[in-house]
Order: sequence, then C-alpha cells, then structure tokens
Amino acid sequence: MPGKLALLFSTLFLSHGALACITQESESNDAESEADGPVCSSQQVAGDIGNRRDQDWFYFNVDHAATLDISLSHAGSDDFD
Repeated sequence: MPGKLALLFSTLFLSHGALACITQESESNDAESEADGPVCSSQQVAGDIGNRRDQDWFYFNVDHAATLDISLSHAGSDDFD
C-alpha cells in the first residue's frame, strides 16, 4: 500500500556538497548511490512507499556529533509490518 511519509525509512549519513534542502522524494533513490538530499534540520520530506519492499535512501550533512531525532508519519490505515 502506498503511504505518505514525512521522512522515509532509510537514512544515510554522507557528506555531500551544499545543495538546497529537499522537500520531496525523487525516484530512483533505491540505493545508497542514488540517495536523495540533503535533508535539512526541521524540514519535512514527503514521499511514497511503492510496495512492501520499497527502499528509499536519503542523506544529510553532519558537521559535528549530535543527537538526531527522525520522525515518520503515515495514514493510520497503512500497515508496514
């Protein structure tokens, strides 16, 4: 079942050049080498889950050690088990 997410499941910690913050997932981001980003602090990113095996990769820049808080949201009727 497709579901909308504020931030999708797989997040990748990579250092990339400075780019504008993303707000929407783009396909194909199904592998580490195709990661979407950067995801910026306090910025929601929307996307879709295409199927139960869908894997989406994102990256964000980390300048120093910090605690990260990542939240996911989806329609209440979606079942991801």
